Amino acid sequence: MKSKSAWVCLCVVFIGVAGCSSDATSGGKGTEQFTTWGEEFVEDGIPAGDGTSGFVDGWSLKYAKFLVNFHAIRVADADGNVVAELDKPRFVDNVKPGVKELITFPGLDAKAYTQVSYEIKPAVADEEIVGDSDPDDLKMMVKEGYSVYFEGTATKKKVTKTFHWGFKTQTSYKDCHSAEENGISTEGVVVTNNQTDTSQLTTHGDHLYYDSLQSGDNAKPTLIRFNEKAAADDGPKGDGDGDVTVQEMCQENIDPEIYNTSGLPGATIGDFVISLARTIGHFRHEGECTIKRIDPVPKSVTNPCDEYP
Repeated sequence: MKSKSAWVCLCVVFIGVAGCSSDATSGGKGTEQFTTWGEEFVEDGIPAGDGTSGFVDGWSLKYAKFLVNFHAIRVADADGNVVAELDKPRFVDNVKPGVKELITFPGLDAKAYTQVSYEIKPAVADEEIVGDSDPDDLKMMVKEGYSVYFEGTATKKKVTKTFHWGFKTQTSYKDCHSAEENGISTEGVVVTNNQTDTSQLTTHGDHLYYDSLQSGDNAKPTLIRFNEKAAADDGPKGDGDGDVTVQEMCQENIDPEIYNTSGLPGATIGDFVISLARTIGHFRHEGECTIKRIDPVPKSVTNPCDEYP
């Protein structure tokens, strides 16, 4: 879903947090729809490439499952007044092709809503299953307490590795805004009179393999890598069975010459991947939100891997 037209974005910028004075957004009612999509990397796979368009180290990867549980989608105005909120969590497998509807909020006052947020948290038994997602996958996630689950196969020349990674992370995505277009970024959403505006909660399948936790203009470009994940299965503490587990990655020390840990607690590939799992959620393709950990941290937990014995 492309960003809104330039005049809408400009109107939001000039008025700051207030509503737009154009006839299209002042008065009347409109609809805000939320969808999700995994983009091509989730649906079609990640090829070998230059580190941005594909794996820098020659691997290619194909997902079999990309399971996500969306909670607490909220739309609020600049004063924090919530005008729309998700009735119950949504379970989706974004490997399934196409954009999928999560929730539609009709009858909203036509104006700008600058505070849009959502959460990705563990599955619950009574949540709504979206599209062709498998009910048995939801049951598995409820049983294991997972919020996200990733399954697939990675290949490099004649070597094949599988993975089945479930994480219990609870993450809040607040203050969502669109990506900059011509130097302009729209905070939240703009509901227009007699129209439906659509916001896509995009999930990014390449984030799990980043070599940096920082975004923006780093001195060293962020690239995607799989060598170190594969090495966890082949290393002295792996079992070499061809399946890369979270526990094996949690035994593989990170190389600070390759990875920018950005102050990450913990020193293993597993700690890094678990932390990166919190970054899969975006807004309108490349738009971003403020990401915050909201799960309680037991006193016994120092590093992310401590929760995956």
